[in-house]
Amino acid sequence: MADFSNLKKKNRLGAPPQASEVKNNLQLPESHEASEDLIDKRTLKKTGRTHQLATRVKFEFYKRVKRLALDNDITIAELLEKAIDSFEKYSS
Repeated sequence: MADFSNLKKKNRLGAPPQASEVKNNLQLPESHEASEDLIDKRTLKKTGRTHQLATRVKFEFYKRVKRLALDNDITIAELLEKAIDSFEKYSS
């Protein structure tokens, strides 16, 4: 059995703040100044699409859809939106 008694626990967070430093900190407004400057990849990818649409298709059809989306550098959702727009335009 391994002996872990010689390992020391390191306090990586440092010493806790004094009680006088944190008094009423829950009533103070949060500061978001530092986080507003950061832009992550998810923020850049926001599309406004919030509803999921799932269906079962044949593998060959899925490959065609995926290939069309990749060739046109768009998402599958954008491809479906364009396909529906075209269908509505030309079906009436």
